[in-house]
Amino acid sequence: MQGLTSLQRLFLHGCSLTSLPYSIKYLKRLEKVVIQYCPELNLKMEFQGEDKGNLCLGVRKFIIKSLRSLVDLPQLILQGSANTLQCIMIENCPKLEELPEWLQNLTSLQTLEILNCWSLSCLPEGMQRLTVLRQLKIQGCPALSESCRRDQSKIAHVREVHLDE
Repeated sequence: MQGLTSLQRLFLHGCSLTSLPYSIKYLKRLEKVVIQYCPELNLKMEFQGEDKGNLCLGVRKFIIKSLRSLVDLPQLILQGSANTLQCIMIENCPKLEELPEWLQNLTSLQTLEILNCWSLSCLPEGMQRLTVLRQLKIQGCPALSESCRRDQSKIAHVREVHLDE
């Protein structure tokens, strides 16, 4: 991966990978990541050592769909792109039970869509820090939608909110 320094878009579809290589951190020009229908892929990728405060990636759009084994979002990619990430779309990830607390650090996030992730039951604390979040869409996640209705303080600042009926 280290040699792919000009790569701007990464699409993985139907692959048999179980994890992404940590060397993805060298893809400084990567702007869009789409990963779908990879049944064994777990994206747990935490910061290691010196990367914790120094990693500057440029991902703007992150889309994951139909990842049956997903239990964690990739901290390395997402928090490493905290200043550029504008859109996260998560769809059909049945084992994803919670969103990470560090989600509040994604200060450029404008759109968050969560579809058919029925194990998710609440948004993490600190959602109010996402001051540029303009659109929140939650469908097929009844517990998450109900939680958002009960505690609207987390999403009161979001201009456009679509929750399950």
